Amino acid sequence: MAFQSLYRKYRPQRFDALVGQDPVTTALRNAVREQRVGHAYLLSGPRGTGKTTSARILAKALNCLDLGADGEPCDACINCTGISAGTFTDLIELDAASNRGVQEARDLVSRINLGLGAGSSRKVYILDEVHMLTTEASNTLLKTLEEPPDHVVFVLATTDPQKVLPTIRSRTQHFEFSLLSVQDLSAHLAHILDLEAVEYEDEALEIVARAAAGSARDALSLLDQALAHSDGRVTAEQVRSAFGGSPFAQRLAVLDAVASEDTAGVLVCNAALLASGHDPRRIAEDLLRTLRDTFLLIAGGGRVEVDPPLEEQAQLKVVGAALGTAQMVRALETLGQAIIDMRGSEAADPRLVLEVALVRLARRDTGTPLQALSDRLERLERAVGEGRSISAAPSGDEGREKAAAPRAAAPQAPPVPKTAQVT
Repeated sequence: MAFQSLYRKYRPQRFDALVGQDPVTTALRNAVREQRVGHAYLLSGPRGTGKTTSARILAKALNCLDLGADGEPCDACINCTGISAGTFTDLIELDAASNRGVQEARDLVSRINLGLGAGSSRKVYILDEVHMLTTEASNTLLKTLEEPPDHVVFVLATTDPQKVLPTIRSRTQHFEFSLLSVQDLSAHLAHILDLEAVEYEDEALEIVARAAAGSARDALSLLDQALAHSDGRVTAEQVRSAFGGSPFAQRLAVLDAVASEDTAGVLVCNAALLASGHDPRRIAEDLLRTLRDTFLLIAGGGRVEVDPPLEEQAQLKVVGAALGTAQMVRALETLGQAIIDMRGSEAADPRLVLEVALVRLARRDTGTPLQALSDRLERLERAVGEGRSISAAPSGDEGREKAAAPRAAAPQAPPVPKTAQVT
């Protein structure tokens, strides 16, 4: 039997199989159950979150020959299996990214009034990446969206709803898909590995889930990659080796050195990561992600949910307290810019870009005068709050002004002597 990727093998075929999108699936299922299906829907959200899958499930529900009382398709009748196999003639899918012109839109509109096939209840048009349509094509589609035939339902999917014409958005029911949490993704991956009878470590699945960045499809693709590196059991060590991610302890050591303003320590820790075979771009991205978690833990006062496990959170809080909010903001901006610089087509050696960025973080005096003043002020406030005495030597322009010898007063001209009055 030919190999089938996990994301295709376990692609949801019913509303209740979709992970992490309960508000959307509940609304669509209720609309089907109560026969209140609209003529056009706009599904928006990041890639890999289930937009096109939901559109196909909706098409199943609208044409299912044995629809459940709860609005779920049976996934067994000839119409449902035809949609799953891609042979159902009354489901038309169009990739707007590659069919974005006005002529393609006119061809689509010209087929709208064609009748239904035998056994079909609704003709469903799925337009993926609809924001890629040209303005002329969008206007052509708009006329049909205003008054479509009763047997037609449009489902528009996009990753960028703001680029869709406002007039089109106003004629659709808009549902937003969200990124999945690490917990939801980890549980989903565990369920799939249980079905595959594969052993795993929970930490390994958490690493995969974090790398997927909220996308269920990406999580399954990464899990396929992890399985290819495993020997029948998915371990955290194998996953790190497969993805090239830097270990938490080494990232923490880098941040510790930054907090201590230890320039040599920062370079040594970074060199150890590079020597282990980690890509400098990936190191920067991992550090940025760790810094973000640290920033949220400190600035959010523990009320903002973050991904790392509790034992890692405790260590990040210590580093965050040492760094301070201002320094963390500066670090996030510096690393973010470094990642952009490393991605440029004419970028310098990415190792050098990363090293310079880390030195800038450890040497706070390399920042702008305003940043240096903000850092000094925050350290002063922290020391006062802890009841410590302050005796800071003047630095910068202020120090130089105080160190400079006072200028001698300019000599004044002697008074002009009075002369005798001439008569």
